[in-house]
Amino acid sequence: MARWRVGSAARSVREGWARRTYTDRAWSRLGGGKPLPAAPQGVWLRATFRYKRSSWSGARLVAPDGTAAALPAGTRVFLNGAMGDPAEAAPLLRSGTNTIVLALPPGALAAPLLELRATGRESGKERTVARFGLWRCRAEEIAPELGAGWIRGTGPGDTPQPSAVLPTAADAGLPRAPLGVRAVLDVPAYWRGRSLSLYLHAIPGTPQVYLNGRLIVEALHAPARVELGAAFAFDGRDTIALVYPEPPAPADQGDWGVVALHWAAGVPPPAFRSGAVLGWEPGDGALQPGARQALRYAAEILAVSATAFTLGWEDHPLGPVDPAGTVVAAWSGTLFRGADLAAVRERAEARLLAARAVARRRPP
Repeated sequence: MARWRVGSAARSVREGWARRTYTDRAWSRLGGGKPLPAAPQGVWLRATFRYKRSSWSGARLVAPDGTAAALPAGTRVFLNGAMGDPAEAAPLLRSGTNTIVLALPPGALAAPLLELRATGRESGKERTVARFGLWRCRAEEIAPELGAGWIRGTGPGDTPQPSAVLPTAADAGLPRAPLGVRAVLDVPAYWRGRSLSLYLHAIPGTPQVYLNGRLIVEALHAPARVELGAAFAFDGRDTIALVYPEPPAPADQGDWGVVALHWAAGVPPPAFRSGAVLGWEPGDGALQPGARQALRYAAEILAVSATAFTLGWEDHPLGPVDPAGTVVAAWSGTLFRGADLAAVRERAEARLLAARAVARRRPP
């Protein structure tokens, strides 16, 4: 599973209020300096402006008198969808139309008055490029939990785009709201009757794990093997969801992972005696990050498999073999058999012939 659907109890995250391309025409207008509406969970402000990168440098957001922008503590500033530093806005700006978004914390009293100032490349003088005296305004809405429909995969709540990375508290742009990630385990129907095991690696925190809306793990501690049991439907829409009360602390294992699916007609169990020692000479590329990561996950799978194995790593002359990294991925413990492929091909051909027969019987 390389792509996850992220769900959040915060409306701002679900709808993507920070995105440059978000349409905010339905939001109310609010002038700078005016009182903010009552919003126990905070207020979001948006505005657009024009900028030409070739003409300016060193752009920064300031108060109208040129001093540092006086924003309430906890304010998150987004420029063109990315969270940024008001004092160093230039790296996030683009030529043409730009979007600035302020996520103000609960308790903020008034819409700020701000200016964007930058230094002219030809004159070398700092000037005002844009003034923000009129905002689009909307109050944040955070539900107490993710909906049961979202957890099952049948209800709304997804963020605008899927993610390959599990969001964590390291993303300061995320509100402290219930959060989940969900993916479909698209296992073919002809595997029906097999016992499936789900392997989860380097998952931060201790999320609840749901299968098709049914709670199967109260608090996950990765790495872990989870038996999916009879709740697995084998209909191509089986949904796994990890649910957190708020964004978890990141796993201290890097920021990338490995996802692998191995197809084989059959893999016999190893015939090693207990306590056997295996020697392995790593070849070219074996100590690269990808290979190191794969070795680590292989060791974790063996450690929690039905037949317990333990791999110990020794230092190699080329360096330590024990890999490190992070992953949000699932490994299937069920094997694919060559006979299944022939059966699926027969079913597909039968359906195709039936569809053609129906088409021939339809009137022109």
